Amino acid sequence: MDPATRRVWEEEREEKTSEPTFEQLGEFLQRRFRTLRSLYPPTSALPQSASASNASRKADQSLGPRPLLQLLEWLALGQDLPVKWDLQKLLRGPPQPAGIDIVIGADAYSRIIQSGVRSYGPLLAQNTVFGWTLTGPVAADVECEAAFARGCSRDPTGRYTVALPLRPERVALLGESLSQARSALASMHRRMQRDQELSGRYHEFMAEYENLGHMRQLTAEELAAHQGPAVYIPHHEIWQHHDRGRKLRVVFNASRPTSSGYSLNDALHAGPKLQGHVATMLTRWRLHRYAFCVDIQMMFHQIRVRPKDVHLQRVLWSQDADSPVHHYALQTVTYGEACAPYLALQTIRQLCADEGARFPLAREAAENDLYMDNFLSGGHSLETTRRLRDQLIALHTAGGFHLRKWVASDPALLEDIAVDDRLRPSWVHLSADGPFTELGLTKRKALAELSSIFDPAGWLAPITLVAKTIVQDLWRAKLSWDEILPQAWQDKWSAFRSTILAATESDIPRWIGLAPDKNLQLHAFADASRRALAAAVYSRVTDKDGSVTTALLNARTKLSSIKSLQPASTGRLRMTIPRLDLRAALIASQLLTTTASALKVPISACHLWSDSHVALHWLQSDEPVGNDIVDNYIAHVQELVDGATLLHVPTTNNPADIASRGVGSDALKDHRLWWTGPKWLSSPESAWPQTALADDPPSTGPDDTITACLPTDVAVDKVAVDVAGDVDFDVTDDDDNVINADDVDNLEDGTLS
Repeated sequence: MDPATRRVWEEEREEKTSEPTFEQLGEFLQRRFRTLRSLYPPTSALPQSASASNASRKADQSLGPRPLLQLLEWLALGQDLPVKWDLQKLLRGPPQPAGIDIVIGADAYSRIIQSGVRSYGPLLAQNTVFGWTLTGPVAADVECEAAFARGCSRDPTGRYTVALPLRPERVALLGESLSQARSALASMHRRMQRDQELSGRYHEFMAEYENLGHMRQLTAEELAAHQGPAVYIPHHEIWQHHDRGRKLRVVFNASRPTSSGYSLNDALHAGPKLQGHVATMLTRWRLHRYAFCVDIQMMFHQIRVRPKDVHLQRVLWSQDADSPVHHYALQTVTYGEACAPYLALQTIRQLCADEGARFPLAREAAENDLYMDNFLSGGHSLETTRRLRDQLIALHTAGGFHLRKWVASDPALLEDIAVDDRLRPSWVHLSADGPFTELGLTKRKALAELSSIFDPAGWLAPITLVAKTIVQDLWRAKLSWDEILPQAWQDKWSAFRSTILAATESDIPRWIGLAPDKNLQLHAFADASRRALAAAVYSRVTDKDGSVTTALLNARTKLSSIKSLQPASTGRLRMTIPRLDLRAALIASQLLTTTASALKVPISACHLWSDSHVALHWLQSDEPVGNDIVDNYIAHVQELVDGATLLHVPTTNNPADIASRGVGSDALKDHRLWWTGPKWLSSPESAWPQTALADDPPSTGPDDTITACLPTDVAVDKVAVDVAGDVDFDVTDDDDNVINADDVDNLEDGTLS
């Protein structure tokens, strides 16, 4: 038996034994198979795009050498793998370690991979010149989920108890932590002496924590009798804004190193990421005509930790410096531990597995509409939505959870909800001064302000792009982090502040108009400028009578490389406009497939639009361009949107053009092209732009450019023109000084326009 498999075998038996018999090994592998099958249900029923998306999110690390357990993972998680495995060779044992024959640099990656990507549950197979490579969840994730399956139990009231997913080899490395916990508590006492409000709120929090059973005082006998490892977690305060004023919350810092340099979090498996992306949740939420939002009250604290592990969650507490210090053990899943999000969400999944048959609507919502401890869900009719609400309440009550902070799009959904469980809305308005009022704006403060803007779906992408370009210019100017910005840049940033404050008045419809009897299409638009790449995805809902409703769903921007901003006359390598448009098409393809997977829209109902003839010709061609970078982009886009429709859109009708250049809030607020897409998108398909692509585009050089001499209104020596529907040019005088370096739409009759 290989070492990794033996370790799992011994952990399960909780003792070191000799080699297992054939019957014991067979029973062990069968149990392992059932565990993996329960944690990863078969994905054959999922759409191909959804399966690929789920697999690609976990395809970041390769599996370790664990032949027996790998075999089970492949059997339980995948079906027909893209290669024929020699099962006898796998069962012989792990391969012998050998030296490194060659190190392959990342710059050679594009020449190694070949077309062909296949997903099998959480595993992803990529074809390469060396054969198929298999990537997927690391062994640690599998061990974490197996530990959950072994340690999860329920008490007679329905509440769950879980085991901490420990890494045994790291637990042995944990050092002494009591002295650090005493030092942290003494520091807290000094802060409380200086701040009476802090002192009062902290005492209230800790008293409530103990009264609710979230922590328990340990007796002297328990402390003396415990023989295993123990970790003391320091704690401190944070202040949160609440609808009733400031609220204190105590945070337990499980990342604080012990005397050995290892912390409790180092000894815990973080577990696989189970929560979806917030932008995806918001997009799905907009499908429902009747919608609601609700919070799981104290989600972590409703899940107990098994008694065997609570000594790894000890804390010290006393009223003040003169009071005796008491030792406590945290009894529940604790915020601040690396495994807490995984344990909480996996417990909800276990609840759905245990009780979901009685509440099918709630089970589906828990699988798709739960973001951490918040549900964003709804339905197409008031009756269905009310039934979903009642099932969610019943399902979570069965597991010891309570739902509160209800808010709904229709008051009828709140009629049966207790007033105390409804959300008391509070509106936080940004002041006219902005987050920073002190004199002297620096690059550090500018970046902090930009990072504070929460726009996960990218609805304000044209506005935030302005700030991104300013920050990029600060980097180009090689300013230090705390150097005061020149007045010109401070004026630009002040203008951006005013723009983002005015943007808070913008609103968009939550419901996109979808109903069971309506047809849904997705349309992604891509565009690139010298400064940025942009993509925007729109929904197109068609009713039975032919009426069409369109709406912006998601958008994304990405700054172009600084090298792309170098004038062509410098002779430095830079990305040309066609290549930037191709990169924008890649961003649009990724955004389109992610949105389609979330909304369960088939790829045949998806459309990808670009205003670049060259980029579209590349994507529709089967012949290689001859440039590794371009060919790699083309292969990636073709893989993502295989089956989608690729179309050309005039620049003036391309909403992504707005995001790639940036606008102010005044222009964006009433910009119909941005919020609902081109006007013709609401018309029948026969009214859409019909632009035929040339079978043979103009030939280009190695940098996709040609040089031409053209008469213009300015004295020029030469004009470097990109061969594309959009023309990128540098106008230079006789001394090679750049006069103009903007993007133009077309080149006609020897004039630049």
